[in-house]
Amino acid sequence: MNNRTLTKLITTGMALLLLTVVAADVSLSDDDFNPPSIPTPVPVGGGGSSGGGGGGSGGSYTPPAFEAYTLPIKSSDGTMIGRQEGKNFNSVMIWAEKNGSIGNTMYVLTVEGETSQKIPDDGWLDITFETPDTTGLPEGMDGLALAKVKIAKKPDDWYYKSGSPKYTLKISGLTEGLDAGATYYLVRLDGANFQGQKVAPDIGSGQVSLKFTPSGDIGTFILLRAASPTPTPTSTLVATPTPTPMPASNNSGMTSVPILIGTFAVGAVLGILVMFLMAKKR
Repeated sequence: MNNRTLTKLITTGMALLLLTVVAADVSLSDDDFNPPSIPTPVPVGGGGSSGGGGGGSGGSYTPPAFEAYTLPIKSSDGTMIGRQEGKNFNSVMIWAEKNGSIGNTMYVLTVEGETSQKIPDDGWLDITFETPDTTGLPEGMDGLALAKVKIAKKPDDWYYKSGSPKYTLKISGLTEGLDAGATYYLVRLDGANFQGQKVAPDIGSGQVSLKFTPSGDIGTFILLRAASPTPTPTSTLVATPTPTPMPASNNSGMTSVPILIGTFAVGAVLGILVMFLMAKKR
């Protein structure tokens, strides 16, 4: 083998080696630029077979489970006066009750309602009984106040659902002012504003029971018995007495006959006397 032949073999081998290296590099570059496959999203709302005949089942969505709860309702001083019961995510039942006394009269107010969310942990409900009077009522709204209740809450941004709350007011020990035939009003005072509605309480012997749904759940509530109108005096005509005729005597007819006979007799005697005197003179 001469030098020229050896040179050709070496050159050919190097060319083949170079082609092999270039081909391998191009193959690796193609693999780097291939985009990754897009993952198949997990189906929401239940499993099932995947499309295209794959036959595989997808993932499932399980909604959060609601756990019923009962929490206390407290007044601003921390006294527990009721409870709130969570029925579902959008319904919380409210129940509270407070009693008190003014003198010898006992008062009980029960609150029943529904909200869409629970009362915050720092929230409270206050029910206060005050001495009944008509302070704050507009001029001309007169009557006898039988009860006065002030209701407040915190915070102001928790509201009852439509148709609630429903209040039940019970009064016992009243000694005056009860009249089943009278007219009664429930007046709600909220600052300078007031709203009144005619009510029909159940009235027994010294007992009053009233159920009502107010137009607002906070404010001062006054149960008022309307004043009875004073009757206007009317002039009474006094009849002039008619003189009573004297009853005729039963023997009036009998007395007139003798008088008539006596009159004729006197006349006859006088006539005879006159005739006698005239004859004597002749």
